Amino acid sequence: KPCPPGTAQPLGASLECQPCPKGGYQNLWASTSCKRCERGKYQDTEGSTQCKECPAHTTTLGFGSSALLECGCKAGRINIANASEAVACTLCEQRGLYCPFSSSVQALKTDRAPLGSKYQPALQPGFYSTMNAPLVIFQCAEEWFCP
Repeated sequence: KPCPPGTAQPLGASLECQPCPKGGYQNLWASTSCKRCERGKYQDTEGSTQCKECPAHTTTLGFGSSALLECGCKAGRINIANASEAVACTLCEQRGLYCPFSSSVQALKTDRAPLGSKYQPALQPGFYSTMNAPLVIFQCAEEWFCP
């Protein structure tokens, strides 16, 4: 009997249909493999027929994402939510601020991005802000004299 959507029969001689793993899906009947979720989507349950969209202004780093937490702010945006599991992306339009994928105010304050230094939001040389208001950015009068 052919495998229904959400499952696959990886080995031709196998008698059982296997549910697609988290991060994957299958929308067709009689498949021998599952597909990985595309960039910008995730799937957190097994045996799915489609992937879930990341929230507005977020995406995933790659394919096959298996949790909502893998959706981070797109480059040029920064997460202003306080909770580690919440995402509220706003434009990173302040002059002097660099915001790569998955930037957050928390990472800006602590100087520690969860995904590593490549994804660390940072003030550009000649600019500064305070811990109390990290998104209020000031340009230094002289680059060599900057708090």
